[in-house]
Amino acid sequence: MPLTESQRLEYLQVLGIDSYFPRIQLPGAPVSDLVMPAPAIKEELAADNAPVHEPAPALKEAPPPRPPARPAAPQHSSAETSAPVAAEKPRAREEIRLQLLCIRAGADLAILNALPHMGAGQLGARHKALLTSLLRALGIGSESIEVESKPFTWPMVTGLHVDNSPRAAATALLAYLQQKQSDWSFGKLLVMGENALHPVFISADDAEESPAGPAIDHGKWKLAQTRSLDELLQHPELKKEAWKRIRTLLS
Repeated sequence: MPLTESQRLEYLQVLGIDSYFPRIQLPGAPVSDLVMPAPAIKEELAADNAPVHEPAPALKEAPPPRPPARPAAPQHSSAETSAPVAAEKPRAREEIRLQLLCIRAGADLAILNALPHMGAGQLGARHKALLTSLLRALGIGSESIEVESKPFTWPMVTGLHVDNSPRAAATALLAYLQQKQSDWSFGKLLVMGENALHPVFISADDAEESPAGPAIDHGKWKLAQTRSLDELLQHPELKKEAWKRIRTLLS
């Protein structure tokens, strides 16, 4: 419990502890042995404020100029050769940001559509209309479409010591897709948003050389990649190529 000022002073007085030490003798106050006499104070202040006179430095005679020495050729050891490489600034970590919505279409097709990272986590009215039109043209009715309520987002957590590399993102997304396949039992996967996923997934041929994660196709599903629904709405000329890939996937 905090003490008031009057209680604190009373406790200090009972313990015999002085809570105030004046520097000079106050008028009408009892004589104290702890107070410095007035003349001593003046002498101390005068000593502190006295100017300090330093002797002027003696002038030295300047030496005669010497001819410039020819620089010796630098000799590099193996340790010195590798020093500039080690002294380079660390490269900034590649930042991967994803928001992917998983959609079930019919009995054998799953769609992974890339959403704008800072946008809403669901499809807009125009996106739903485009998706419904594409699937209807393939013979899949709107009643067979099931949209996940929560998208897959990356990074899941942020922090100084959290691994948010492309390989970690690929591993997490593959685990997510494998769980969806276990729930939905689909055999065909349509990835809409190939540009968004390009830094994350690689082809099987480059798996050993690339720092990115494993290939998205692990033989568990037939795969096709196109532009996202948002890209198709912004650039209608891309629909033709996307339609070809979708038809090839479902043929």
